[in-house]
Amino acid sequence: MGAGGARAVRVLIADDHPLYREALVEAIRSRPDLELVAEVGDGREALQEMTRLTPDVAVLDMRMPEFDGPRVLEAARRERPQYADPLALRDRRKRGGISGH
Repeated sequence: MGAGGARAVRVLIADDHPLYREALVEAIRSRPDLELVAEVGDGREALQEMTRLTPDVAVLDMRMPEFDGPRVLEAARRERPQYADPLALRDRRKRGGISGH
């Protein structure tokens, strides 16, 4: 349950870099209005967990083993069309650049 009895936003994290993933996990766990439902290290796991758990938000790394973030989202949307367009796809190798929409 989130703050004030409201349902917490359910979050899935998918990133193949353990340190980055751990930092995101820590940040999410520090917020009472967020609930971490899964953390995974590659795109195939991300797709499986997105399909199984239907999180409200999925934080997807742009480049991961198996499937990259955009491919995971595309496949997940075929299974569950309710997934909205991404707010932003950021490639952290590009300084401040937004790739996607």
